[in-house]
Amino acid sequence: MKVQSDLSFMYPKEFIDEEAALKRKRLWEHRLILSISFLTSLFILGPLLHELGHMSVLFVEGCAFNYDFGLNLFGLYGSIQPLCDISTAMLLLFYSAGYITTIILGGLMCLYSTNIAENNFKSYIMGLNGVGLLLSILLSIGDHGDIYLVADLLGLSEAFGHFATLFLALGVSATSLRVLEKLLRQQEENKLD
Repeated sequence: MKVQSDLSFMYPKEFIDEEAALKRKRLWEHRLILSISFLTSLFILGPLLHELGHMSVLFVEGCAFNYDFGLNLFGLYGSIQPLCDISTAMLLLFYSAGYITTIILGGLMCLYSTNIAENNFKSYIMGLNGVGLLLSILLSIGDHGDIYLVADLLGLSEAFGHFATLFLALGVSATSLRVLEKLLRQQEENKLD
C-alpha cells in the first residue's frame, strides 16, 4: 500500500496554499528585519558605540570634552575632543577605546549567536548585529584616525599605521565572513522560527 508523503489528502488545497503563502510572507518579513537590523548596527550603532568607548575613558578620567556628531553617506560620525590634560597612558587608552569597545561587543554578540543551543530568529539578529558592529570599524579606520594617532603617540612611523589599519581591516572582515558563513549554515539546517 502506498502512503502519501504530503498532507493534501487531509487538507483542502486552499489551506495548503494559505499556509505556503504565510510561510513566504514570514520569510520576507524576517529578511527585512534582519536587513534593517544589520544596516542599523553597521551605520548607526557601531559608530555610536565607537564614540561611547572614547567617552567612557574621559568619564573615568573625570575629563570634560567637546563632541560633534552627525550623519553622512557612511552613517553616523563623531568627534570627541578632551578638554583636559591626559597622561600618555590614558591618551593611548582614549585613542584605542573606540575600537576596543566595538570589537569586544561585536565579537561577543557574534560568538554568542553562533553558540546558542537553539538557533532561532533572535540568534540570527544578534549575529548580524555583531557582524554589523565589527564591519562598522571599516567605515572609520581610514583618514588618519585613531590608529594613526596611537602610532604617532608611540613614535611609530606612518607605515606602521598603514600596516595596523590593514591588519585590523583584514581581521574584522575575516571574522565577519566566518560568522556570516556559520549563521547561513545554521539557517539552512534549521528553519527560522
